[in-house]
Amino acid sequence: MKPLPDWATERFKDFLDHWYKNEEFLRLSQIGLNMIKTTPSILEGLLSSIEEGRPHVSDDMEDMRWDAELARAELERGFPGLYAQFITHIWGSFEELIRSLLAAWLRHGAPATTWDQIRNLKIHVDDANSLDEDGSFFIINSLEYKLGTRKRPGIGRFDALLGIFGASPKVEDDTRKALLELYYVRNILVHKRGLADRRFVEGCPWLGVSVGELVEVNEERAVHFCRALGEYITSLIHELSKLRHQAPEIT
Repeated sequence: MKPLPDWATERFKDFLDHWYKNEEFLRLSQIGLNMIKTTPSILEGLLSSIEEGRPHVSDDMEDMRWDAELARAELERGFPGLYAQFITHIWGSFEELIRSLLAAWLRHGAPATTWDQIRNLKIHVDDANSLDEDGSFFIINSLEYKLGTRKRPGIGRFDALLGIFGASPKVEDDTRKALLELYYVRNILVHKRGLADRRFVEGCPWLGVSVGELVEVNEERAVHFCRALGEYITSLIHELSKLRHQAPEIT
């Protein structure tokens, strides 16, 4: 596989750095919740051994018990709140990866056929050879508007954009299905407090969820989503490498 140019490698590296930092935050948060859950019992045990000069901590203890109960509930349910935050951040980072990658591609020699399609969509470009970052993102935003990609669920949005550049990541149907589910789950977590709406029910009929039902993310589901994202991104890297081998414009 031919190495990617630096401008592309940097975008993938930034995405992976953000992914790893979110994984680390998730791990540390799980450790913290486990500690909070046991704090009251540990403190009560220590205080019971003090016979003289025992400090008055009733108010603080009540707060600790409340925190411990919240931590216990989150732990027993498989950390759905933490995993909800994790996949929401990862999907947002994935969106930014695709957009920033394509914007950078415009600034570093996108194929001539890409510029032909941009002009055919009547997107104004002053000078493709002197395009800056703001100008490249303006074109990406205009492409999304003209193609209506933001209304497409799952990775359909990205397939349409990448197609303008001649890139078509190839993944199995199960991977596409997982990413479609991730898209819908992320939307109801952000906009519906995790409660399934009609779009979610119709978009993911295989889940058998009813309108108004709470949808939570556990470790197994998060791993399933992450594996699908990894497969799509790996395919995208192979596709870009292949295009670079075929077309010297990708420099």
